[in-house]
Amino acid sequence: ILYIYLRQLLGQKKENISPILSASAYIISEILQLLEMHIISAVDSSLDMYIYIGTSLIITFLLTLLHDCKMRHRIFAALSFQVYASVSEIVVYTIFSILPEDMQTALFSEVTYGGICSKIVLFIILNITMLIFEKRKEFRSVKYSLLVLMMPVLSILLVLTIPIKTSGSSLEHTLTLIGLTAILVANVINYILLQNIIYLNEANQTRHNMDKQIGYQIEKYRQLSTAYRDTRRLIHDTKKHYFMIRELISGKEYDKATAYINDSITDLENVYSNINTGNLVIDSFVSNYALIAK
Repeated sequence: ILYIYLRQLLGQKKENISPILSASAYIISEILQLLEMHIISAVDSSLDMYIYIGTSLIITFLLTLLHDCKMRHRIFAALSFQVYASVSEIVVYTIFSILPEDMQTALFSEVTYGGICSKIVLFIILNITMLIFEKRKEFRSVKYSLLVLMMPVLSILLVLTIPIKTSGSSLEHTLTLIGLTAILVANVINYILLQNIIYLNEANQTRHNMDKQIGYQIEKYRQLSTAYRDTRRLIHDTKKHYFMIRELISGKEYDKATAYINDSITDLENVYSNINTGNLVIDSFVSNYALIAK
C-alpha cells in the first residue's frame, strides 16, 4: 500500500535504482518496523507510541528517497501517510465501538481483525488522496473513482461479517488470517487492474490524437501539393501569355495586344482567390461562391 501511495504521489522511482533494490528497501523497512513493534511490546513505556510513530515517519521518509521529487513533496508524503495511518486506526476503533457488545469483545481481542480493517480504511483514505492529486484527471471519471473506493468498503463489510471466535484451534486462526490477507490482497489487485485500464484508455486516446494529427498533416501535404501544381500551371499560362503578347507586338498589332491583355486580366480575376485564410479548401469554396453571388 505504501509503495502504491508513494508511486502515485511522487511519480516513478529513480532510473538508476533497480526494481530489486526498490523491493528490498520496502521489505527491509517492513522487517524493521516488525522488529521495532516486538521490542516495544516487550518494554513497558509511556513513550512507546511516540517512538513507533517517529521511527515509522523516518522510515517512510527514507523510502521517498527512491523517487526523484522535491523535498516538500517527500515531507508531505511521509507526514500524510503517518497521519492517515493514525486516522485509519481511530476510524476502525470507532466502528468497533458502535457494534454490539459481544462483537466488540471478539473484535478487540483479535488484533488481526483490527489490523486488516485499519489497512483497508487506510487504503480508502490513500485512494481518495491519490484521486485528488492525480495529474491526468481527464481520464479519471466518477465511475472510475467509485470502482476504486467500492472494493475497500465492501471488504470492510465482509471482514465484519466473518464469524469471529475468541477461542479456537491454531488451524482456524491460520485460515482466518489467510482469508483476511486474501481480502487485502484483492484490494491491491483490484486497484492495479483499474490502473491498467486507465493506462490503456490513455494509450488509446494518445493514439487517437496522433492519428488525427497525422491526418491533418496528410491533408496539409495534399493542399501544398495542389498549390504547387497550381503554381506550375500559372507559370506555364503566364509564359504562354507573354509569348502571345510578344508576337502581337512584333507584328505591330497593338490593338489585338491590348484586347488580349484585357481578356487575360479578366480571366485572371475570375480564377484568382480574393479570400486568403490560409486554408486552401475554405479559400476555394468562399471565393467560388462569392464569384457566383457577384
